[in-house]
Parts: sequence; structure tokens; C-alpha cells
Amino acid sequence: MLYGKEGTFATTVDPANTINFLLRFEATTTENRVEEPVIGGGRDLFGRVWTMQEVAGVIEQQPLSGALLQYVLGTVANTTTSPYVHTLVPDTVVPSFTAIRAVRSPDEFIQYVGCKVDSAEITCEAEEDVRFVFNFVAQSASTISDSWSAPGLDATANPFAYYHGEVLYKGETMGNVQRVVIEFNNNLEARYAVGGTLTPAYGAQEIREGAFEVSGRILFGYPLGSLANEVFTARNTVGVTLQVTLGKTTYPGATIQFNFPNIAFGEFADEVVGADIYEVEIPFTARAIGTADIQRAVYVVHTGLKGTFDDYVA
Repeated sequence: MLYGKEGTFATTVDPANTINFLLRFEATTTENRVEEPVIGGGRDLFGRVWTMQEVAGVIEQQPLSGALLQYVLGTVANTTTSPYVHTLVPDTVVPSFTAIRAVRSPDEFIQYVGCKVDSAEITCEAEEDVRFVFNFVAQSASTISDSWSAPGLDATANPFAYYHGEVLYKGETMGNVQRVVIEFNNNLEARYAVGGTLTPAYGAQEIREGAFEVSGRILFGYPLGSLANEVFTARNTVGVTLQVTLGKTTYPGATIQFNFPNIAFGEFADEVVGADIYEVEIPFTARAIGTADIQRAVYVVHTGLKGTFDDYVA
């Protein structure tokens, strides 16, 4: 599977970017049609009108960097000296990409154009590898003719694992975190039009961004410290910070720091069962406290050795 950023939505590019540790690529294309019973046609359905084409898919990876996060957020600001710092913040419009899925012998290729990330989930769990999952929609899908070439994967690279992670709450390291999950939702809406100008005309003519939602959940083991009280008093506080970092310990690739300037815990489910280990998973939501980058619901600081963000291997 290859992908490449589009300069204009649904304008095909020749993809050259690889995902080194691609775990799953899944896409479903639905050709919708309307079928109606016709008077005089008996009980059979005679009418058949083809309507819109809908495309939705999933990309799951073990990340080497945060390269795909730009398709979740949008804006990337870069510094000019090494180590390079790239700051990602939510934008009004997220970029789109072209993706090609290839199967070898015989060579078969499906091209997905105008892909946009609808939602994403980042999971860092004790004893596990870190997983990024991206749910996308596309303007259209079609088969194309091409020739197979083996992707340039790096088998010596090390993707993120749980021990590369760290969680800070109010600036202090949180101990005994068993799992942290971050969820983004762009609430995309595919829109179709009479006399559409994009090809095919029955494909989405626009994929519009809705409200940007940021949430997550953290699973804690005992002892919980003052976390119960943090939930019970959440309505009285603002500007509570949460920071999740991947690559905090020595790591040869990039460091990805998710910053949430204003979060609130929403639920404390207190359950004790027999001799089971006592754990509590607490959901949180993130909200902006201003329009500056560091006041958005989330901003991501990505640090590494590539001066151009697009040069990172996902």
C-alpha cells in the first residue's frame, strides 16, 4: 500500500510514501442504487437507478513516526534547525491523499482518490506495541493498470512500544498507567451534487469537516492517588493539562508529544470484584481554551531529524 498527499482534493497523485509496519488495510466501496416495484411488473423489482458511490476504509499501523497525523489535524509548522520540531494543530480543512493497494501475481491495483481521515485512535498499552488506527473516507475508488515493485521497507527499524510512553497529568508523571487511548473525530460528511464537476460525478463532490472532537481514556491500576477526587471536582476546574509522549526514553526515531491544555475526566466507575486486580478506566474529553496553537484542544509536537515533515516514514 502506497499513499501520497494531494495538492487539491481528489486530484490524483502518484503515491510514493510507504507505511513501514502496516498491519491492516481495509476498504469497502459501495455502489448504491434505488430499486422500486413497477406498476404492471408484478412482484419483481424492475426499476434500477444507480446513485452515489461511497468509500470507507481503515489503516492500522505500528508507527515509526507521526507522519499520518497530519491527515488527522492538518496544519504543520516546522523549525529550520536539527533536531527539527514540527508542531501539528487542527486546521479548518484536513489534507487529502491518494492511496493504492496492490496485490502481486497477477498484479492487481485499486486506487483510492480523495481520501480523508474521519477518525483516529492511538493506543499505548502495557506489554503491547503502540497502535495507530485511521478510519478514512474517499471521493472514489477504481482499478488501475500498473506494475508491481516491492516496497522499500526497513526491517531493522523499531516501532514504538509501551515502554517508550509517558503520561503527565498537571505536569507530573502518572504512575501505574496500564493503558492510554487517544481518539480524534473530524466528523466528516461526504456531499454529492447535481452536475458535479469531480470525476466520477457520482462520487463525493466534497468531504466536509465537521466539529473536531478530542477524547480518550486512561486505565489505572491501584493505587489511584487523588484521581477519584479529580473526577468528582472536574466541574470546578479549567486548564487541567494532560500530556502523552511516545519516544520519551531513548528512541532512534521521532518523538511524538500529544498536548491537551484543557481536559476533564468524565466518569469514575468504582468496581471491586473478588480477588481481581483493582483497576479503573477514566474517560476524558479535551476542549480548547483559546485560538493560539498551545490553547487548542490538542497540539502535537513532533521532534526528529527530518527537516520536511513529509519525509518521515510512517
